[in-house]
Amino acid sequence: MKKLIISGARQVGKTFILKKFGETEFNEFHYFNFESDKKLSGIFDVDLNPLRIISELSVIRKINPLDLIIFDEIQACPSALTTLKYFSEALPNQAIVCAGSLLGIELSDKPFPVGKVNHLNLYPLSFKEFLGGIGDGAALEQLSRIHSELIVSDFIHEHLSKRFRSYCVTGGLPKPILSFDSYDELGSFENVRQVQRDLVKDYHSDFSKHSGKANAVHIRGIFENIPAQLSREVDGSTSKFKFSGVLPNKKSFSDLMNPIEWLVTANLIQKVKIANLIQPPVASFTKENIFKLYLFDTGLLGSFLDLAPPLLYLQDYGITKGFFAENIILQELTACGISPIYSWANNHAEVEFIANINGKIIPIEVKSSRNLRAKSLLSYIKRYSPEIAIRFYSGKPQFDKKLRILNLPLYLAGEVAKIDLNRSWEQE
Repeated sequence: MKKLIISGARQVGKTFILKKFGETEFNEFHYFNFESDKKLSGIFDVDLNPLRIISELSVIRKINPLDLIIFDEIQACPSALTTLKYFSEALPNQAIVCAGSLLGIELSDKPFPVGKVNHLNLYPLSFKEFLGGIGDGAALEQLSRIHSELIVSDFIHEHLSKRFRSYCVTGGLPKPILSFDSYDELGSFENVRQVQRDLVKDYHSDFSKHSGKANAVHIRGIFENIPAQLSREVDGSTSKFKFSGVLPNKKSFSDLMNPIEWLVTANLIQKVKIANLIQPPVASFTKENIFKLYLFDTGLLGSFLDLAPPLLYLQDYGITKGFFAENIILQELTACGISPIYSWANNHAEVEFIANINGKIIPIEVKSSRNLRAKSLLSYIKRYSPEIAIRFYSGKPQFDKKLRILNLPLYLAGEVAKIDLNRSWEQE
């Protein structure tokens, strides 16, 4: 049995989900945190013998072969990370799951147990998980039904749209969602914002902790510059990331490459490369220095921009509307396992996202309103004749048979991989 490592950005809920897994699937689980209990590392520094390690850990808690062992913040003990290889060989039936910062794991100078562990990445909660988190089971049930028939009543559409707007404010991090009151949405938004501000301070502390004070200044500068770059929309779409003006005396990709990759590795930003030609493999038609950058959580994006939550909720927030919708659609697509995701640009035409969904290369346009005008998407369709295109907007599901564009409400982005894109639309 391979051991499991769950990684992800700070505060996405790694510890909670592992403890819940232990509670529901095992008679007993044993939780060890290498960051809060520094003495634990000494057990692993002696040697890499799993039998001895289990024996010493059992002094703290009696561990049986059928119990689950949770190693949290494993990046704080590189020897424990290496030991997973030997646990897999000597104790193959002992269930061990680990949580940690992907950044800390990758920066470790200890050997990584290649081939001996499974690796999962945990993302912020999706809209579907948000509904479950706030206890709106009825809306969750309705959302699960819509993707099969793509039929929704006006009442349910308005309710899901309202909930999605709340999700735009909270984002997908558990702490802001826990501070949200679904019965007093507008009243609880300031609590949400305060939690988000505190989380940003935690991320800033992590920059220094993992990269040193000098590098942390550059990393923080890029992290805080992304919202401003996103807001520079061109014809309703975000433009490529511009290197000049981000950091003093830094004007090129080579100047900013390391802090950008640091943030990507830490799962705090998403990089979407821009392709100038769409044919497999799409990656061959991209360049390392031409891309867009998005924040990993849209709730933090609103906090960075200091957007008043009531305005965001009412969708009355001016030029930020388009890129804000882009960020949350990307967040939803990533959370449901769609990867990699590209963008397409040619002359003055640009389609926000290009993704492989169930074996099809699909152009995806994002609209924050009910406006269906789409010069760039039409340019793409004329050039590449895709089997189907997808447009996310604020209206109800509908299909344009002539152009083969499937128009979907924003709240269905996380369900798009479940939609049957091979159905006979012409017969409906």
